[in-house]
Amino acid sequence: MRRKANTFLLFSNIAIIILGILNYFSIDYKINDYLGIIMSIVLVLDYLSIYFFNYKQLKAYKYPKVFLYLSIIGVFMMIVGNVLRMMYYDYNSIEILRSRILTYAGFLIVFGGAIFNNIKTLSYNKYFRKPKASKLGFIKYIFAIINILILSYLLVVLYSITYLGSVEIYFPHFAFFFGFIGLSYGLIMYSNFRKRKVLREAGFVIGVIFFVLFSIPMLSTVLKIDDFSEKYSSIYSEIPVRENMFSLTDYFLGTKIEGYSYKKDVVFYKDEKGNDDFIELKFDYFYPENSEEKLPVIVRIHGGSWISGNKGFENMMQMNKYFASKGYAVFDIQYGLYNFGEKSDNPRKGNFTIEDLVRHIGLFANYISVNKEDYNIDLDNVFISGGSAGGHLATAYSLAKNNSEYKNDFLDDFKIRGVIPFYPANALADDVGLEGIEAYNSPSLMIEENQPPFLIYQGTHDGYVFVENTKNFVEKYKEKDNKAVALYFPYSGHANDVYFEGYYNQIFLHYMENFIKQQIKD
Repeated sequence: MRRKANTFLLFSNIAIIILGILNYFSIDYKINDYLGIIMSIVLVLDYLSIYFFNYKQLKAYKYPKVFLYLSIIGVFMMIVGNVLRMMYYDYNSIEILRSRILTYAGFLIVFGGAIFNNIKTLSYNKYFRKPKASKLGFIKYIFAIINILILSYLLVVLYSITYLGSVEIYFPHFAFFFGFIGLSYGLIMYSNFRKRKVLREAGFVIGVIFFVLFSIPMLSTVLKIDDFSEKYSSIYSEIPVRENMFSLTDYFLGTKIEGYSYKKDVVFYKDEKGNDDFIELKFDYFYPENSEEKLPVIVRIHGGSWISGNKGFENMMQMNKYFASKGYAVFDIQYGLYNFGEKSDNPRKGNFTIEDLVRHIGLFANYISVNKEDYNIDLDNVFISGGSAGGHLATAYSLAKNNSEYKNDFLDDFKIRGVIPFYPANALADDVGLEGIEAYNSPSLMIEENQPPFLIYQGTHDGYVFVENTKNFVEKYKEKDNKAVALYFPYSGHANDVYFEGYYNQIFLHYMENFIKQQIKD
């Protein structure tokens, strides 16, 4: 049984590496869509093989630990490579090439390590030796207790009603990666404390629990797809726009976005008189290569609690690249930042009010309206999107522009066809001391009939913008016979769309692209 299982795993791991290499070179094959699923299943079987065959039967620990350490390193390399790719503008840049190589190097290390262990296990009589007794038993014992307590604490914290601090921003969308790391770590603890049965089993069990629980955000989100589609279709009709709503292959190995161009750091406003604290505001422009038709417009507004943040990498630049490659003109814009607390050297900071920040969005719209011929864009089809504070500003600007009391404050040519806020921080600006018109702080006060349709991303575990905040806005918006759909993503915290290939973002991207295509008017 042991030899058959390891022979099967050996050839499976080799096949995965071959398929991964084909995927790197963008060679199409039918099984590509399922590679991520196959990777997950085989990797779990590799871990189970170590537990039942290497540990339980052979009492062999040395070479399995090599694979386990390599798998932890490899998974981290995949995460870092995928994140680094989001930092750079040009898809032909050496930096993006390096980040892809880092991702795939991590992939090769994980499954190469598995192959190494399979080979050693098949020839265990020759290669495995009885381990020497350790002189560090007491230190290892204390170390194990500390690690078990830390892992147990993390399990409690991460599955509380809301996450704590920055954990929710950086963790949930990477949870499936960390599940494999937890399983590796549990097996390492088992091998380190093999003479203490209770301790070793506790470490392994916690590792298994880690993997199971950290798989829940992905599994629960995928299982919600039918509910999402039913909810979305109740307001807007769903049309096929993406071949796969969620690809586990892309989650692990990333996506290759090409076919776009960009212009960086275009100045649209420079205060030379001191009325706006001498700020200078810029935007990045992403657009499809070789397009002669007038392009529908997507304006993206960064978050940062109105006091920080920026365009580019800090505003999930992969989204700009993606929509530009799909035929849209994407403007990633800056606005003035509220000077919260101590003085700052940031040239965009000033003693602004909430209406100043909304006005800055309007200044961008004025600039584009005057210079629209330079960008070959269709201002009759404009979509406004942003996350957190950016989602709030997107909402405030869009409603003010379509509100009987405030519309005369905006003289641009934008015809807003839809608004896509991510976890919009409505009615929360005063939490940082940002003052101004109450209607701009709480955009629901500007709701009237015949305002643009909304599609909203909201996490159920968001500790910054609570679910009730979004639910209240949607209810009020619908009361005026306006269209709005909010999709609530299970276990998602704040800003969990920032990993472009994450399960949250991939699935919401399907509905976002659907929404935009449907709202475009000829």
